[in-house]
Amino acid sequence: TPLYSSAASDVYKRQPESGVEMFFSPRTLVMAPKIDYELKFNKNVISVGVKHVEVSNRNVTDQFLFTPTSFKLDSIGSNSYKYVERITALYGIYKLKYSESINFEFGLRAEQWYTRGNQVVLNPALPPSEFNRNKLQLFPNLGGTWKISEAKNLSLQYSRRVQRPAYRSLLPFAFNVDPYNVWAGNPGLLPELSNNIELSYGILEGKLSFSASHFWSANRITNSTLLRRNDTSRFSESSPINIASFRNTGLALNYSTDLKKWWSVNVFTNVFLSHFQTSIRNDYANNRRLSYTICLLYTSPSPRDRT
Repeated sequence: TPLYSSAASDVYKRQPESGVEMFFSPRTLVMAPKIDYELKFNKNVISVGVKHVEVSNRNVTDQFLFTPTSFKLDSIGSNSYKYVERITALYGIYKLKYSESINFEFGLRAEQWYTRGNQVVLNPALPPSEFNRNKLQLFPNLGGTWKISEAKNLSLQYSRRVQRPAYRSLLPFAFNVDPYNVWAGNPGLLPELSNNIELSYGILEGKLSFSASHFWSANRITNSTLLRRNDTSRFSESSPINIASFRNTGLALNYSTDLKKWWSVNVFTNVFLSHFQTSIRNDYANNRRLSYTICLLYTSPSPRDRT
């Protein structure tokens, strides 16, 4: 993990169709110190560590309105946005070798997450907008494997993870993609919290495996969701949002073998049921979908590489 990084670039965009000219001046600073320690004893391993991430992001937007005879600064579209994020995490993993055939892994990460965003609009008649978030969260990671025999094995895994929105998605700016489409960032986006549990069973020395998994998440992030559309003017507005609830339950089968020394085949099939629920501007969505995947893959080197 890099200890320090920064990025700065100026962007100019002119849209003759809408009479808008924009100048973006983003500045980003990232610091991420990290310390890890590992202790081995009796074939077991304990790993602990601490990490702190400090992100400072500032974006200044100057928007101008122009016509063939005038060119002036737009006090409503011009603004300055500052975003600060601090993440302090303590984590540890204990790998236990219970026997020659049974292994366990216990992990836990405690994470303090703090963010602050502040937007100041050039127009003094419009008040600044600001938000603060401060939360402590726990992320366990548990698992175990059992080698039943040389040809059979069984494993069970559970994990809780977090995925944060991209900084660009948090910017409270509207971008004219074209004369009819506007994309706007969403500073109210929350991190996506997900849980996953998976049971796997392998036979034939790992050549054939079965797995059953269940995944559920809160605040799932979508990159772009249509929020509003005018059928008369064909104008549409989209923005990233959080989906309140998302679940995915699946069964998978995987088989791989070598037909010859130089020719291998892999067959994979997956059946899963997806279900999401959310509310967008007083519209409620509840959708279920059953899907499947079948994949057949042959691998062979070129004739001159065969032995």
